[in-house]
This record gives sequence, C-alpha cells and structure tokens, in this order.
Amino acid sequence: MRIAICDDETICLEYLKEVIERFSVTQNVPINIEVFHNAEEMLFETGDTTPYDLLILDIQMGKMNGMELAKRIRKTDPNVYIVFLTGVADYVYDGYEVGALRYLLKPLKEKQLYNILSDVISRLESNENQYLIIKINRENVKISLDDIIFIEAMGHYVIIHTEDKVYDVKMSINNIENEIHFTFFIRVHRSYIVNIKHVDKINKENCVLSNNDTVNVSRGNYNKLNEAFINYYRGI
Repeated sequence: MRIAICDDETICLEYLKEVIERFSVTQNVPINIEVFHNAEEMLFETGDTTPYDLLILDIQMGKMNGMELAKRIRKTDPNVYIVFLTGVADYVYDGYEVGALRYLLKPLKEKQLYNILSDVISRLESNENQYLIIKINRENVKISLDDIIFIEAMGHYVIIHTEDKVYDVKMSINNIENEIHFTFFIRVHRSYIVNIKHVDKINKENCVLSNNDTVNVSRGNYNKLNEAFINYYRGI
C-alpha cells in the first residue's frame, strides 16, 4: 500500500509516520510512506495524478489548504482514498464534496488510524479495478488495468493501448509483465501482452481486440490464450 501524508505540523507528521510504520510491522503489511509539509510541495513532487492508495491530509495548512488540494487531485483521480485531519470541525461537509473516507479531529488516536488502515486494505483487496503506475514526462500517471486493451514492445519502449489513450513508456515488456501480475493479462507473443477482457476473436495466428486491432499470437502461447479466453467467457 502507498500512503502520502501532508501536514505542516512536523510533530503530527512524524507521529502519523511512526504509527503507520508500526502498523506495517505488526500486521505484516508492506507500506510505502511519503511525507510532505505543505500542499505545494506535494503537487510539485507528484502532479495532480497521485501514485498513492491513501492520502492523509491536514486541512488547515498555509497557502493551499488540504481541502483545496483534495479538490484538485479529485479532478484527475476519483479513486484514491482521502482522510482529512484537522483541529476544528468546520470543514466536515466540504469533506463529502471530495468523497472523503474519514474526517478526523486532532489529536488522532493510534487505534483510529489502525482502523482506517485496516479499512483501506480491505477495500483495496476487494477492488478489482487495480492500477498500473507509469512515469511520463517526469509525472506519475495511474492507468486502470481494466482500461488496458493490449501492450506492445517497440525497441526500448512499450506502447500501452487503452480505451481512451495510447502511452509510450520507456521500459521493457518483460518488466511491465512483472508489474501487471493479474489474471486477465496474457503474454501471447514476445512483443504482445493482451487483456483477455478485450479479446473478441482468436485463432492460432492472431487475436482481434475490442478496438479492432489485431495482434500476433505465437505458436507456443496459443493454448494458454485459448484456455484463458474460454474460461473468461464461461465465467470460470
């Protein structure tokens, strides 16, 4: 799980990080934590699209407060979980506007944070709409795995074809295959990975995808593709 904490109070920032690290150890859950001291710093480092599963945002900060930060992030990321922290209860209704998971008053108790982390983990585990995080022009971009139709290798790059866009990413197809360990992705050729959800037709030489593109299928991968195709449409 990836968590970002944004709070201009250093003591609170350190306390939250310490509690989350303790949770990670005691619950045996790998957690990557990044901390930011203000909204501007967080936006500079990550851009509007966040590579995180959970944001813990202090509302009362300097030039840009946590609520404004959340509204900006929500424009490009409707799925990240957001928890607000504050010393006053004045902003609780604004929290609903950005789909906040929780709204908590300081000082935050350790048990409260443990409960939130457990809740987010449960939601992530039950959420089929997982994501691939890629870096383009020094910005992190989150792509829904469900939206990926196929991936092709081209030199030192991979081309990710989605329902709406095409992304060029400098990495090998073997590396991206390791990134998307997911039931519905099948390596059908040394140069192609397809999402079985977007496969419309197959034969021993190629397969036709939902965007009408056709990709080659190697002889050694046909049986694997055929089995996955049949199982998916049978609901197995």
